[in-house]
Parts: sequence; C-alpha cells; structure tokens
Amino acid sequence: MLHDPGVFSSESAVRVATGPEADEVKQVMAEGWSLTPNLTESDGEVHTRLRVAVNRVFTPRRVAELEPFVRATAEELIGRFAAAGEVDVIEGYAWPLPLMVMAQILGVPAGDVPRLRRWSHNWLRLSVGTGPAEERVEWARDVVEMQHYVMALLQEPGRVAQGGLIASLAADAQEHGLDTVELMRIVMNLIIAGHVTVTRAIGNGVVTLLEHPGQLAALRAGEASVEAMVEETLRYESPVQGLFRTVTEGTELGGRKLVPGERVMVHFGSANRDEHVITDADAFTLQNRPGRHQMAFGRGIHACLGASLARLQL
Repeated sequence: MLHDPGVFSSESAVRVATGPEADEVKQVMAEGWSLTPNLTESDGEVHTRLRVAVNRVFTPRRVAELEPFVRATAEELIGRFAAAGEVDVIEGYAWPLPLMVMAQILGVPAGDVPRLRRWSHNWLRLSVGTGPAEERVEWARDVVEMQHYVMALLQEPGRVAQGGLIASLAADAQEHGLDTVELMRIVMNLIIAGHVTVTRAIGNGVVTLLEHPGQLAALRAGEASVEAMVEETLRYESPVQGLFRTVTEGTELGGRKLVPGERVMVHFGSANRDEHVITDADAFTLQNRPGRHQMAFGRGIHACLGASLARLQL
C-alpha cells in the first residue's frame, strides 16, 4: 500500500472523521488558507515538488552537523530538572527538545517555541476531524494564527535567522516552483511532524525502559547499544500507530475487494508486531534483533524525511 500511491491516495491521511466541517469552523478557517495539499496529504507531482524543496536539509551530513546543538539542548533541559529529582518527562523534556531543534533548523526565534507547541497541538486536533464544534472553532483560530505567523516569517526575512530553512525556502521558492502559501504549508508540516512524533517516541522510550528493568540494565552496562534501543523502541511502541489511505480504483487487498472511496489504515504499529516477520514480536528486547527492521518511519514516497534527525534526538 505504501509503495502504490496511485491506488492508495494520501488524501485525508490523518483524518479520522471525513464528514463536512461545521459552518462556524469554516468561517474561522476562511481567514487563513487551506491546510492541504501538504507533505503528508499529497501524492504525485505535488508531493515531489514539496519534498524536493526540503530534502537537502535532512541529509545525514546536515543532521550530523546538528549534533552539538541537540546535545547542548538536551543537557540544558536535563539541567533544569535534575536537581529536583523528578520531572513530567513530556512537559520538561520530550516536547521542548525536538521543538527547540526544529526552531533552530527553521531559523525561528527561540522565544516563539511555546506558541508553536500550542498551535501545533491544536492543528493536530483540528486535522483529525473529531471533537465538539465549539472546541474546533478554538483550534481553528490557533491554526489560522499559526498560518499568518509563518506567512509573516516568509515575507519578512529580517524576522528569521539567515542560515535557517525558512530564509532558504523564501530565497529558492522560484527555483522549486512554489508559491508562498505552499511554503507556509511546508513549514507548518515540518514544525508539527518534526516534533510531535519525537515527543511521543521519547515518552514511549522512557516508559518502556522503566517497565523492562533488565533491558535498561543491559543498556546501562553497555551490553546493548543505544542504536538498538532506539530501533527497538520505535518498533515496540510506534509513535505513529497508523495513517489513512483512500482507495482510488477497484483493487483487492488480503482477499478483500475494495472500491473507490473506501478508506483503509496503514497500521505501522501492527506491522511492527507482525509475528510472521519478527520473532517474539511482542517482547521488548535490545539483543538479537536484526538492525533497522521496524516500519515506524513508513516506506515509499512518504518515508519520513526526518528519520536521521529523529534517531539522533532519540
């Protein structure tokens, strides 16, 4: 399915509910721009244009250059709570780390990071398509505010770091055939996808290691590698459990006939526990797992752009 976007479209990939939006939400969203097509919910030529514009930022070499900043940021965050002896690991570490790193990549002022977090959270809630109308109106207001914020950054170069991705995208837009609205969608997509998944993975990793003290001891003793811990955490508790696909033509999958318009879920969490492929799939173990066998980063044209960056942070 992941390798056949012609039959399994990424349209509405994150939406649980696909019914019509409430009028009051539409009125708020009319003050901004359409949320799609974006990197996650596009295929074909549109997806290629969007992806090519940012591919160069996430090469292994560019990611390796970020390691000193990532390490320093991690140490700074840990330093804030280490003396207290306790922390809400999500609030104090798991969301600030990847979002501060993404802000550095984009060239966004560090002081704007808390707002980016709130906006991102509500963009996700709105995109899922569920929730009471009055709450969706509030989420929509935040999404529109975030859109206007990013548009201002793209149109006013002095507000962003000149070595950052936003400045680069604005300078190279004509080369990639992208307009400012498309650039805004790219930036919003990177802010959201670039930190929410890593936040989940950090939380999953801490909890899972604490629930498996033998594996944690092996990691601490050097009997298992950090790399193995990252890959096994991603496999055992996939930070993105699944995304939706829309069938575009009649086809058959696993003996089931599918017709155009039907929606199916690509369930990474299930694939990562597939006992036909993975021995003892429901066990968390850092030894004797083949390298990088997990599917948490997807496959095909939508394989995660930031996989190298996510691994570095984890």
